[in-house]
Amino acid sequence: MRDEHLPEFAGTYLEDSYFLGVVADGDNLQLKFLFALTIDHADYAPPRPGEAHCYREGNIVLERPSILEWRAGKPNITQDLDGTLDFGSIELYRSSPSRFRIVTEWFDATVETERVLLALSDADV
Repeated sequence: MRDEHLPEFAGTYLEDSYFLGVVADGDNLQLKFLFALTIDHADYAPPRPGEAHCYREGNIVLERPSILEWRAGKPNITQDLDGTLDFGSIELYRSSPSRFRIVTEWFDATVETERVLLALSDADV
């Protein structure tokens, strides 16, 4: 099976979302992001002045992952006009029902996991 984009992330624009960090939560791994939402997402709101997208903080949750392959990246951290740090974007693919590839400027990883899901934070950013 070739890599495919994940339908679980419909309504997000991952290419313009920002990687914020990684948190281990018991058996799960959370990749923290500032997600760019599209008009198709249920939580979409018009962008704030000066922003290109509606942004919401949230996590990509990997349930009980096993890392199969890990390649370190060469991140290029930049500073946005408002002074916040930009840690880069993400690409996420499924190559089989339980195998996923996660590509950021920080790493390129292939994982086996029971499930991958998007969990938005309750508060607006």
